[in-house]
Amino acid sequence: MIVTPAQRRLLVVDPCDDCHRLLPGLRVAGWDVDSCALEAVGERSCDVGLLRLQPFHLERPEAVTKALREWLSAN
Repeated sequence: MIVTPAQRRLLVVDPCDDCHRLLPGLRVAGWDVDSCALEAVGERSCDVGLLRLQPFHLERPEAVTKALREWLSAN
C-alpha cells in the first residue's frame, strides 16, 4: 500500500503583496494555503501560520495578542 503524506496547511494572516506572490509556489510545493483577516484567526485551523506584522497591526497590539492566543489554543 502506498501512503500519501497529508497535505500541510498554511494560514497566511492579513497577506501582503509579497505574500500573495509566494502563495502559488507554496501550493505547487504541496501546501494547502488559506488566508484570513486577523480577526478570523480563531476560526481557522492550520499546521503553520504566517503573520507578517504590518504598521496597522502595531496600532492594535491587543488584537494581535488576542488572535495569537486564540490561534495557539485552537491548534
